[in-house]
Amino acid sequence: MTMSDIELAFAHPEDRAEASAGAAPRDRISLRDHVVEADIGAFQKERGHKQRLRFNVVVEVRPVTEPLEDDVDRILSYDRITEAIDAELAPNG
Repeated sequence: MTMSDIELAFAHPEDRAEASAGAAPRDRISLRDHVVEADIGAFQKERGHKQRLRFNVVVEVRPVTEPLEDDVDRILSYDRITEAIDAELAPNG
């Protein structure tokens, strides 16, 4: 099924990832329905009132060709993705 650009923009993250994948296979990790509260108000009346945000993230990476030698710092995990979201939402992020 071929999707238009508009349909693809509002499609599920996995559908967007599959549509944009090239010929080389990639490893994929999906984080679904990650909910956090953040102070993101654009208007003065919104500031100081946390809002719930829901994240659906699909990350594609090229497969690693060399051994990782059990180095957990080189492995993409759900924790690394949620930590990146938290860092961007931090007041000085």
